[in-house]
Amino acid sequence: MKEYISNLEEQLKRAQNYQQVAALINSAVLRLSEAFQLLEFKDEFINRLEGLSPFDYDSTQWSCFRYALVLLRQIQPKEEVVAT
Repeated sequence: MKEYISNLEEQLKRAQNYQQVAALINSAVLRLSEAFQLLEFKDEFINRLEGLSPFDYDSTQWSCFRYALVLLRQIQPKEEVVAT
């Protein structure tokens, strides 16, 4: 799970807008279809993103990380998130 989260974090660093962030999160949700896996992923990834420092990233990256947190907090098993 940690490697998967690390890979997803790297992909989020390259995201340029909220639609790309939502697509990455939705893809992760679909891959982790079992409720336990999804909730474990959600909790671990939220903790990882909350531990990041804004001083280590540019404004686009930081904004995308913050938006990913919003989307992750909305996730329930068997549910997709929609970019607003």
